[in-house]
Amino acid sequence: MRSIMLSQEVSKNDALELANGVSVRSVLELFEALDSMDDETFFYHVSENHNDFSDWILENYHDEALSKKVLKIRSRKKLMCFLEKKLQEEIAKFVSGLEKKKAKKIILPKKKKEILKELEKI
Repeated sequence: MRSIMLSQEVSKNDALELANGVSVRSVLELFEALDSMDDETFFYHVSENHNDFSDWILENYHDEALSKKVLKIRSRKKLMCFLEKKLQEEIAKFVSGLEKKKAKKIILPKKKKEILKELEKI
């Protein structure tokens, strides 16, 4: 189970240091780094024998399912598309959660008024 959101930064000590000198501290930053990454850098981190991105996600985000999916991806563009989808899903869940909280805030004052009216009757 993931412990933090994909857009949240990990500590500087847990950053993923890419072969091109870029330091990545979130999956969002990884997505952005992939956009400008050359093939040489990508294949330094991804091969048949290892996948540094998958390892880093598992180690820092504790999301085994996501890590396993990333492990299978051997293309920079496919990885970008996959991460973009995951980030969009996370944003949608976050926005949905905010909408629910706003709805509760709207409902609670009405209930509060009803309770106050009932208290006035006593």
